[in-house]
Amino acid sequence: MTTIWEVDDADEEIEGLDAAGRPDPAYAAALGLIRAPYGRRFLAVTIDIVVYLIVQIPYWVFSVPLLLMFARSEITLYGLVAHPNFFVAVLIAGITALLTLALLIVQGAFQGRAGVTIGKAITGIRSINVVRLAKPGFWRIVLRTLIVGASNIVPVIGPTLMFCSALGDSEKRGRAWHDHATQVWLIDVKKGLDPYDGKRMRIARKVVKVEIAPQSRDLPSLATAESSAVEPEYRPAHSVSAGVLGIAKAKRAGRDDSVGIVAQHLGSASAVTAAEKEGGRVGGG
Repeated sequence: MTTIWEVDDADEEIEGLDAAGRPDPAYAAALGLIRAPYGRRFLAVTIDIVVYLIVQIPYWVFSVPLLLMFARSEITLYGLVAHPNFFVAVLIAGITALLTLALLIVQGAFQGRAGVTIGKAITGIRSINVVRLAKPGFWRIVLRTLIVGASNIVPVIGPTLMFCSALGDSEKRGRAWHDHATQVWLIDVKKGLDPYDGKRMRIARKVVKVEIAPQSRDLPSLATAESSAVEPEYRPAHSVSAGVLGIAKAKRAGRDDSVGIVAQHLGSASAVTAAEKEGGRVGGG
């Protein structure tokens, strides 16, 4: 039985932090991450709201009219229960509630794992964790949604102030109060890098980490000396009849400083010449 161990996020090395341990916007920019434009963010939210309202249509069509009749005292409680559409209204209300809950869970799960909702997928926006530049996580998205919902305690004004707070982001990333509270950042994957593309993200991180190593020494000049008496900085290797390159070295008295294959070639030639001479002497004697 094989056990697959998962590495805790706290044990992972986090890249792109400044000296204070905060995410560095310059590092994210170097990777190619671009903040999502406000226009497309608004469009994405609008699309998600429209999808939510579409799911509510059966409830408003079949259940709400009967409830309004009871609220306006047009029918009594007995009349409400005895109404021929009561069972259909209750059934539709229950189905709508289940579909709404399923939609919220699916939207939250996809945004937590892949940074995308229906609106974000259409507009080319992704949600990421601003520290790790990866998936934000399901529970961070749940908290973010609850904060947005709580802002509606003061209708219109609350959500407006919260979303407008993105304009005053000191990091210039367009993050509002609910984004800062949950460490979420919305980015543009149409014009910038998609951090959910694992291969491209790894390459981008490696490229940012690469530093050009300085040369250990200056290369010799290949220019011809102005005076023949001046030794050039670079002398090309000499060649022999066998086509093997060798390096010429100065000879001392009674010593051959040739090395490698060149020395073997010369040594073999000398040995053959000596053997021929010796053989001639023996034959002649």
